[in-house]
Amino acid sequence: VAEVFSDSILLVFGEDSIYNPEYMFMDSLNLVLRFPVEVPEETKYEIVIPDSSFIDWNGLYNKKQNFRYSSKSLREYGVLTLEMKPEVAQPYIVQLLTEKESVVRELYFNGDTTLNMLYLDPGSYKLKVIFDDNGNRKWDPGFYSIQLQPEKVAYYAKMAVIRGNWDLEEEWRILE
Repeated sequence: VAEVFSDSILLVFGEDSIYNPEYMFMDSLNLVLRFPVEVPEETKYEIVIPDSSFIDWNGLYNKKQNFRYSSKSLREYGVLTLEMKPEVAQPYIVQLLTEKESVVRELYFNGDTTLNMLYLDPGSYKLKVIFDDNGNRKWDPGFYSIQLQPEKVAYYAKMAVIRGNWDLEEEWRILE
């Protein structure tokens, strides 16, 4: 997105309307838009974006868009608390994964710590830790030509089963 005319964007909560709501782009290409507003539990709301509110880098305008959403009750979410106990203090990445290995959450830590993952949808998740040896907050593959091994990865022994309105607490001892 190259330009935004936000004066005509409408945010509707039930009967209440907010014209020209605050917004922010969440990525460097200005493709992901966020409206930082508090949405009450179990509320239906709508975002109305009239035509010509956005201009892309090719000079093209958007067509009118209506997006309808509803917020869940907090009782529908679960919480995962991880007590991380690594044998060695170094940078780590812990990932909460779906059963098909899609990343749901990613957190970073350096030593013994407690990590909280709030507002998780119920389901079964895998836990993966990456030994982030160079501290760049991503997994690095090895380089065969210079005999550099990939960063080590470990999985938690059991699935984390998240239920609505439940808190799950797990302790993970990470061995070298």
